Amino acid sequence: MRFLRPASEDEVVAAFLRAEADEVGRYREAILQRLASEQGALDTVRRPNLSDSRQNAYRRRLLEELCGFGRGEGVFVGFPQRVEWQRAALSRDELLEVRYIDDDYWVTLSGGSRQPRDAAARIRAGIGPRWAIEVWDFSGCEAVVRRLLQGSLPELILATTPQPGPLVAIEGNGRLTSFALFPDRLPEVVEVFCAIAQGLER
Repeated sequence: MRFLRPASEDEVVAAFLRAEADEVGRYREAILQRLASEQGALDTVRRPNLSDSRQNAYRRRLLEELCGFGRGEGVFVGFPQRVEWQRAALSRDELLEVRYIDDDYWVTLSGGSRQPRDAAARIRAGIGPRWAIEVWDFSGCEAVVRRLLQGSLPELILATTPQPGPLVAIEGNGRLTSFALFPDRLPEVVEVFCAIAQGLER
């Protein structure tokens, strides 16, 4: 992994919400319903203005309420309060070594390894419970990879320790699976956001 520049927390919060409100986002419906009830709010996610402090505060509050950011809840259980954020570049091989978050679905899908390559192999072979395997549509996964190549796919948000330790996907586990299903089509380098902090090994 090669660090490109420091990233602000406001930038990462905006990237997280943009990804979750995307067509491949896990919280898409919840975010869109919330934004639809607040006039003008949709633009604060789709076209964030990072120099607007009110927008930044709104996005942080939205991520806190929907995903537990800053409260140590939801996706962010055990997440440290003090984090260094970086914009980073990963090679294709490094990208495919990123581990899934420690969640029952991703652990099951990968056969316990939390490795996207293992999950992809199991999906293609039909190994595992139907509720984990049958949700994957290959044409949809190909479309995700095409968007990556076109530059229109939201960035992955990863985490690691200063030592460094393994890279883990905080946001983007589904996209990571699509990448592992079509590894030969990936670009040589992919840019991501990465959190670096003590305690992230938990």
